[in-house]
Amino acid sequence: MTAHRVGYRRSLVSQSTSMQFTPSKTIGGRAWISIQLANTRVEKALVIWANTTLGLLLNWWHANKQQSGRGSVGKSSLQYLPIFDVSTLSSIQLTEVEKIFDEMKDRELKAIHLIDTDTVREYKSDSPQVISLQIECGKSLFSVITAAFRSG
Repeated sequence: MTAHRVGYRRSLVSQSTSMQFTPSKTIGGRAWISIQLANTRVEKALVIWANTTLGLLLNWWHANKQQSGRGSVGKSSLQYLPIFDVSTLSSIQLTEVEKIFDEMKDRELKAIHLIDTDTVREYKSDSPQVISLQIECGKSLFSVITAAFRSG
């Protein structure tokens, strides 16, 4: 196993995040898959996007739901999980997203099933920088989602 700063939580239950960034490298294990991107700026951008309402709902949509209220994404299914390609962000966009990350990192988010009442997540999801991320994501996701519905 390799240690990285970003961990993706494969199972969705009552936690408040699906992806986390740690200041020091950690080994995720079975429940938390370690992810490494080109640098910490794009890693922070991915973590922010993954924990927005859109990011969480896309994660939930693709999770298998063998038990009511629970879901998980298998390791082999991760390649089909639609996410925003944060490597396409400009340096200016990454600077803005990093500011949001630094502002939000110590704020408490509600559990995933309470996203509709989470004012912290709403603030983060509604900031102009994250809306810009979601618009860009939506452009690239449209073709992924359309292809998924055609093949499914």
